Amino acid sequence: MMNPSLLRSFWKAVSEISYSMLLSLPDLDLSQVIIQKVTDRMILNAQEAQDLDIYLNSRLLLIRDLAEHV
Repeated sequence: MMNPSLLRSFWKAVSEISYSMLLSLPDLDLSQVIIQKVTDRMILNAQEAQDLDIYLNSRLLLIRDLAEHV
């Protein structure tokens, strides 16, 4: 489970990515961009990195759906 700080950092990172990138990048590339943005802000321990990866992969469709409707 992601802690609140990591969750905020995740969604802030997503909001900073252009809509065209959110829609056009393949899943793996988009995941890497988001993870890089989060890790630029904070140091993650192994559990947080795993939680982030799981959360991110479960939210990719939602992220793309939100980007389509903005």
